[in-house]
Amino acid sequence: MANLIPITGTIRDAMGNLFNGIVRFILSYGVSHHLGTNQLVLAEAVAFPVTNGTLPSGSRITPNDVLHPANTTYTAQYVNRAGDVVAQNVFYITGSSFDIGQAIPTPITTSNISFDTSHLPFDVQNITAGSIDADSAVIDTLSVTNPMAGLTVTNFTATTATLGNAGITSLSNQSMQSSTAFFGRINNVRYPDLFAGANAGVKIVAAIADLPSTGGIVDCRGLEGTQTLAQNIFAGLSNRPIRFLCGATQFHVQVTQTISLQEQVRLIGTDIFSDGATNYQTSFIWDGTSGGTVLLLDCVRDSIIEGLAILPGSGTVGIGIRIDHVSTPTGAFHAENDRFYSCSIGPSTTAIQIGNTSVMNNSEHVFEDIDVYGTGTYGYYINDLQSKQMKILRGHIRNRTYGVYTNKGSFTAENICLSGNGQDFSLGSVNDIILIKGCESENSSRFLSSQGASYSPWCVTLLSNSYVPNLIDSGGYFIFFGQTGGLTLIGNDFSGSGNYVANANIFAQGTNPGAGRVVSIGNTYPNANVFTQNPNASTADIVSLGDDAWTAALAVAQLPNLLGNGYNGALTLANGANNDIATSGGYNTAEYCRISGPTAAFSVSGFTGGTAGRTIRLFNTTAQAMTIKNLTGSVTANQIQTLTGADVVLRTGTSFASFIYDASLSKWILTSSN
Repeated sequence: MANLIPITGTIRDAMGNLFNGIVRFILSYGVSHHLGTNQLVLAEAVAFPVTNGTLPSGSRITPNDVLHPANTTYTAQYVNRAGDVVAQNVFYITGSSFDIGQAIPTPITTSNISFDTSHLPFDVQNITAGSIDADSAVIDTLSVTNPMAGLTVTNFTATTATLGNAGITSLSNQSMQSSTAFFGRINNVRYPDLFAGANAGVKIVAAIADLPSTGGIVDCRGLEGTQTLAQNIFAGLSNRPIRFLCGATQFHVQVTQTISLQEQVRLIGTDIFSDGATNYQTSFIWDGTSGGTVLLLDCVRDSIIEGLAILPGSGTVGIGIRIDHVSTPTGAFHAENDRFYSCSIGPSTTAIQIGNTSVMNNSEHVFEDIDVYGTGTYGYYINDLQSKQMKILRGHIRNRTYGVYTNKGSFTAENICLSGNGQDFSLGSVNDIILIKGCESENSSRFLSSQGASYSPWCVTLLSNSYVPNLIDSGGYFIFFGQTGGLTLIGNDFSGSGNYVANANIFAQGTNPGAGRVVSIGNTYPNANVFTQNPNASTADIVSLGDDAWTAALAVAQLPNLLGNGYNGALTLANGANNDIATSGGYNTAEYCRISGPTAAFSVSGFTGGTAGRTIRLFNTTAQAMTIKNLTGSVTANQIQTLTGADVVLRTGTSFASFIYDASLSKWILTSSN
């Protein structure tokens, strides 16, 4: 190109030492008009090696004063031998020569800056050197193309040129018309679109292989439109910390993309939180075998997947994202602390599965703003004992048979929007704590269902959720709790802010004494009979304090407080003496107990489990006389003091007695009898 001027001068670093590395001049406008040649000049980066502060004698550059607009400038970047930009400034270059050592930088402005310094076609001009090394020259790939007639690379002279993937080992006095040099590697950044390959998958694999052992960035944003992944692009990660950057690309995936035995992977795409709007998303579109898994994290920890859309293509999706131990966990390599942000998963059998086939932890994964939409069986499937401490935050779950299904393990769900599900939350035989907080559900048949019939002492808490009971299942249960204690309900609105549904109720297990413990505080229900319509109401343990309910007249009524213990106390006693009766441990912990069993006269001398202020009330349902023994029979700390100085014999037939425990006396005090 005409009107090139020499660049001279000595370059020193901030300490005054002679600089070694590369100086790179980057044109500020994307396109400028060359007034001398009447040609367009693309945003160019001209790179020159610097040895001991000295530029090659043939270093040349187009001056700014022949370019239009008039405020076109060059940003000069100083790149050390490690490939790092250590300094930069801005110059307006004029005249017939330019002394960079004496030049005064131009005040920096940003109004006209339009270059992408990490991914530009570099117009390399008039470079003469004894040798050019790809590592020091920040050049890895030379690709000859024809982007614009009139672009010329001239006088590129080198004894040896190591140009990596270009396959060129030497250049001598080459003049290449209508060509430009592309750089596939800038520092530790690789651009797969500049690598050779039959499809995007091949190019990405080549870019990964070209990264150093310390990892880096694979910038896939140049892979635009519709692309094909015919192989597993993550097969060569080798536990290097690698960040993938993706744009609005539709990747048609033909085989499961598996990240295995890996830490610190970042896959960052763009997702607009909308059903299948693939033109604006980083999409994995499944064209593999129907029922396959799209993305598998195998023994992967401390990694991030963000802005990824998964949806079916020519094949149906079995599992969108699976986190598991397919390989044998070794050392640090097990599934832990993986995080998923702003992703969407369309129609699939299972959107996300956390399944642990080993005894190692598959735990502490975070799912934030995940949109699960389209028909399918499971939104989230949490499987096996070690799948613990999942956090599902915000996002959507729609049109699934089970929104969140937990076979075993534990999770926290907060602020999720649920719609059109069969069961929003379904629990199997789990034995870990479950917290469901601030979720909103409508058009779902059941908010919570616990089917495991386990009697392990685990707890489920529902806090400040909203459920619209407009599509309750045929059984009428918006909560089905087939477990033992406890289910705690605090501040929930199960009426959808004003829906009266006569047959809506809560199922609480009660086949064993003490089973199905439910504590309900400050909730709003779709009718006043949600507890009494439970078929196990006579044996379930339900506490209700300050609850409200809607009536058929669409008015709010306050429910009577229930103290719970009236439902589950059952004592089977024997004829004759009954000493140290167990009322702690097992199921016999109620305040109110119904006595059955004796076929002849019997006596009661004391109870275990005495604590300060605890009360026990006994209802003798038999036709036999019950005697309350005074300070005898049971061990000292379990004995009864009748306050009469003698035994108290109640009448033959049904009778009643009440006791309170005095911790100072270590005795049960008989307070009333009849």
